[in-house]
Amino acid sequence: ITKPQLNSDGVIKNSETKVFINQKLSERNFKPNDLIFEEHFISPELSNWTRGNYLHSNAIGDRSEDFTAVMDDNSFMTVRSETLLITPIISKTKNKATIKLNNCKQPVCYENNTFTCEYAYDKNRNYVYPPPVNTARIDTNGKFSFTYGRIEIYATLPYGDWLFPYMMLVPDKLSCKTRKQLRIAFATSVDIENNRIRGGPVILNARPNADKFFFVRTNHMATGMDFNANGYHNFTLVWTPTEIHMYVDNTKYGCYINNGEYAEPYHIVLGVGAGGHLEFEESKTKPWQNTLDNAFAVFHRSFTGCCEKSTVHTQCTDHKLNKQRICSREWGSLAVMAVKYVRVYAV
Repeated sequence: ITKPQLNSDGVIKNSETKVFINQKLSERNFKPNDLIFEEHFISPELSNWTRGNYLHSNAIGDRSEDFTAVMDDNSFMTVRSETLLITPIISKTKNKATIKLNNCKQPVCYENNTFTCEYAYDKNRNYVYPPPVNTARIDTNGKFSFTYGRIEIYATLPYGDWLFPYMMLVPDKLSCKTRKQLRIAFATSVDIENNRIRGGPVILNARPNADKFFFVRTNHMATGMDFNANGYHNFTLVWTPTEIHMYVDNTKYGCYINNGEYAEPYHIVLGVGAGGHLEFEESKTKPWQNTLDNAFAVFHRSFTGCCEKSTVHTQCTDHKLNKQRICSREWGSLAVMAVKYVRVYAV
């Protein structure tokens, strides 16, 4: 994908990649294509990674996150046959339950409240509802990060109604109001059904409101067509001081100019997300609306009650609420995201 750059005298140039191990800049001089990080998921200990353990709580109301509880639990993440398996599951928790996560790792923007570590029913806030999906997420934050490089991930994409992968790079220094991501590969269930693969920079900007932030996307990903998601694929992102390129199975489908917006240490994030207010356009088969405060509840009901074990998009009557529900299809084995390896090279 990338060729070594030569000086005028034919000597290979030093790489422009910077590597940070345990938050310290490596003093090593790299050449282009030097391997700087490799993970084959041999051990379930995941010593190169930090496991997420927090709630994406709609009580916060910033609407930038998905509809999941990210849990450090082997029910949702395992290593088997040298493969990382992340499995999203529809939660059995009802809205009047109480959830309290031990050893919760609060996202940096929400460290002054308990919403991301605890859920408790509150009759005074009718939109409060526990995260409808349990899932897992890992990252290399604090252990390995880099500025500029080529990252390759050999993996399957999760497929099931309203699912999508987290396969991205995120800045070590998080901004609560401007959130940057470099998505190595991305495809919602709708993308997969339409043979699309997407990737590249995403910027979410906060729009201030009375007591919370609403986020809008100001940068959209590149799209590749005629993509068959079945099986494993090599997803690659090449990030240099001047350009960002995306590949699937060594075929380039997108390119962006890097004008200095992406010039800081980023770490790797892997996980599976569901729902949310930003990734799915409104449609007749989509149960929730992106502006609704009670989207958590509507999403959960589309998989439970009279919708349970639905295999086609349909409607059913919720006799308790005396309302019609739009049903989502039950997830199968393809909902699992399987990752064989992650490799990062200097550029």
